[in-house]
Amino acid sequence: MRKLLWMIVLFGAYVWVMTSGHEQMVMEKGKLLFNAFVAWFDDAEVDFQVKQKETTKKRSRRWD
Repeated sequence: MRKLLWMIVLFGAYVWVMTSGHEQMVMEKGKLLFNAFVAWFDDAEVDFQVKQKETTKKRSRRWD
């Protein structure tokens, strides 16, 4: 149901953009949003010091 709703909403947005003549405005806002997104990722710090999990499991021995 959600996929159908999103398909209808996105198709409606596409039809509105094409029939209203706002293609240039949408392209400009899209470029600004994309550039903001790229700048956000450029400023992000990458932490390579990830703690490794211990892979060897200790088996419980009931007779000990």
